[in-house]
Amino acid sequence: MKLPDTLRHLFKKQPFPKKVSEPLNYVVEKNVQIPDDGRKRAGRKTIYPFERMEVGDSFIVRTHAQSCNARQSARRKGMNILTRATEVDGEKVWRVWRIE
Repeated sequence: MKLPDTLRHLFKKQPFPKKVSEPLNYVVEKNVQIPDDGRKRAGRKTIYPFERMEVGDSFIVRTHAQSCNARQSARRKGMNILTRATEVDGEKVWRVWRIE
């Protein structure tokens, strides 16, 4: 297959860049505050009761997808949870525990 002339320049071999003879001298600075960029961030509101939970508390969700969503929501909030499938009144549900 032959390339059209309009695209040929994209596949032309480019010269390899020359080596830098001296390393660049960047100054690394620690503990510099990041300035506020002025944007307002609404964030996401969770439907799960993580703020009201203490370590060892749990709640029930009806589907595996909801348990996965709860895990992601907890992770965004810096919390650790554990989910297990269980049965309540003959119905398969998932229980979500706060573990940290």
